[in-house]
Amino acid sequence: MTFGPVVLAFIATMSILLVRPQATTIENNAGNTLQVVANNAQRILAVGLQRRLVIVQRLADSAPLWQCGLDSVDVKTALQQQQMVDPNLAWMGVADLRGVVRASTGDLLLGSDVTARPWFTAGLRGLHVGDVHQALLLAKLLPQSSDGEPRRFVDFAAPIRIDGEVRGVLALHGGWEWVKTMIESQLPDNAQSLAMDLFIFDRAGTVIYTPQGLDGREVGLGDAFAAITTLAGQAASVLR
Repeated sequence: MTFGPVVLAFIATMSILLVRPQATTIENNAGNTLQVVANNAQRILAVGLQRRLVIVQRLADSAPLWQCGLDSVDVKTALQQQQMVDPNLAWMGVADLRGVVRASTGDLLLGSDVTARPWFTAGLRGLHVGDVHQALLLAKLLPQSSDGEPRRFVDFAAPIRIDGEVRGVLALHGGWEWVKTMIESQLPDNAQSLAMDLFIFDRAGTVIYTPQGLDGREVGLGDAFAAITTLAGQAASVLR
């Protein structure tokens, strides 16, 4: 399985916007600096997404794991172990062909009908990475984020095949919080003094990452760029 196209398709739905005050003394280097940071941010996103996609694919393809069914002790243990090694793994579960959750971390959503969830229908067809979204079914079951912002997730899914036939879907909900640490590590040490900030928008123009906690504001990409550059007199770099 080649993971690249799936991850690239996800990355292609987002835009990364970097802004910083203009400084005439370094104006010639500003564009290059911003573009490098934006490119690195995109690369880190791709690496993080691919790592989780690999986890889902390997477990779904592990024939011995499913020999005793979708809700065996071995399956439940495997799900819990994955969550233990990845604190940003909010939920992992297995749904049968009827869309009923048969096993899950912490028994969350156990027995629930997930046929209406995009990851289920897409996961029956093949490897899937969903858009960044707020929790729906899990909203009341998971603790609030540390900063009080709505919790966001990226869904990963893959079909479970037993004896060559699809028998269910394995899904992973990865918390979007991991982006904060990974992305901010790419900003220069003097980013704060320069008022340099990085924003990530989804395809609908909703802010899904910003250090200032503006997540969830729906703004057009063009409007956001114009407002930031005009009102603040800043240079900006957009990577799409």
